[in-house]
Formats: sequence, C-alpha cells, structure tokens
Amino acid sequence: GTQANVIASDMVAQQVVARLGFAEQPQAIERWRAEGGKGTLEGWLADNVLQGLTVEPTKNANVLRVSYRSADPDAAAAIANAFADAFVKTQLMLRIQPARVYSDWFRERTADVRQRLERAQAQLTRYQREHGLIGGDRADVEMNRLTELSTQLTAA
Repeated sequence: GTQANVIASDMVAQQVVARLGFAEQPQAIERWRAEGGKGTLEGWLADNVLQGLTVEPTKNANVLRVSYRSADPDAAAAIANAFADAFVKTQLMLRIQPARVYSDWFRERTADVRQRLERAQAQLTRYQREHGLIGGDRADVEMNRLTELSTQLTAA
C-alpha cells in the first residue's frame, strides 16, 4: 500500500543514509567510484540500501513489518530501525507541510490587507484634513471603526 511505498522511497532511504553516516565511510566512497561514480553518492547509497529492505503488511492493517537483510545482524537491525524512524519523520513532515503552506498564505494575505487598511486610513485622514472634517462626530466614528478593524487585523 501507500505506507509501504513511502517507507521504501528514495526520500526515506536518503534519510537513512544520512542518519547512519554511510556517505562518510571511505569504503562506501571507494565502491561508488569503482562502479563509475554516477549520480550523487547519497543517491547511489540510497539505491543500495533499498536493496536489502523488505516491507510487508501484517494482519493488523495499521502495522508494517520492516526487515533488512545483511551479513551483519547489528547493521541489519540498525538499518531497519533507521528506516522505521525516517518513515515516521517523513510522515510527520508530509502532514505538516500543507499546514505551513496555508499558514504562509494567510500571513501574506494578512500583511496585504494590513497595508491596504493603512493606505485607506491615510487617505481618509488626508481627505478629512483637506475638507476640514477632523474633529467632527462622523469622522471620530469612522476613525474609531478603522482603529477597531486595525486592532482586529493585528490580532489575527
């Protein structure tokens, strides 16, 4: 399913490579160069680390079995655990990212509306001065309303 595809994705595999420091290991760099050194080292390592990964659904639809095949049992456990951890972090990022986009959009809109309000207030004040309306009851009501709107906008 989709969750299994995410855990076995290049994005998650590259996080595993980074977390376990594979790109800093001299023997990994030598193997990459010996095989032609095509693409990035991290991408090549991610492809290689994915080869030992197995992701299987279990009877419980909400659980995946993650296993890793390696000659070194400690390395296999570390890599399988790193995949599980990277998967959890990736899932969190995939859920948070849309909220960040909306937050940024609302922040930009708020700033735009605030600028328009300030321009409108400046135009109103200029008009009131030009026509001798400052100090009148109507102008005070309008100014109070604009101040109230500005306060509400700032609170948002």
